[in-house]
Amino acid sequence: MTCPSDIPSAPPSRRLAAQSPFHGMGRLSRRAAVAVSACLALGAGHAQEAPVRDFPEAALRGRLEVTRPPEALLDGQPVRLAPGVRIRSAANLLVTSATLVGARHTVNYARDAAGELQYVWLLTDAEAALPRASADRGGILSWFGF
Repeated sequence: MTCPSDIPSAPPSRRLAAQSPFHGMGRLSRRAAVAVSACLALGAGHAQEAPVRDFPEAALRGRLEVTRPPEALLDGQPVRLAPGVRIRSAANLLVTSATLVGARHTVNYARDAAGELQYVWLLTDAEAALPRASADRGGILSWFGF
């Protein structure tokens, strides 16, 4: 059996149609494929922008430096990480405290009843630019006269 592209007398449109990846698809299907491709191409630029996460109202802002887990410095003051501390990276993935040793990070955090850090969120630049109370500027500790 011969293909229309093998026949020298076949019109050029028939030869191209036989080589097209959309050969055999109707006009509507081609338009749908082009529309889906355009949507994927346009959406790819927005996928790289990280959305700003929602943090609990009680979360405070600070600068965290993990020295020797579970020991750390929060705004220059010694603090302990709770045994079940949840540390979220800027990509919202769980990370261990050992991966943060020696680096300073702008974070939102929440303490447990014993005063240890229970939840820590490493912030992106966009999240760090948003206003948030901190312990040294009228946060929860100011309720107790600190």
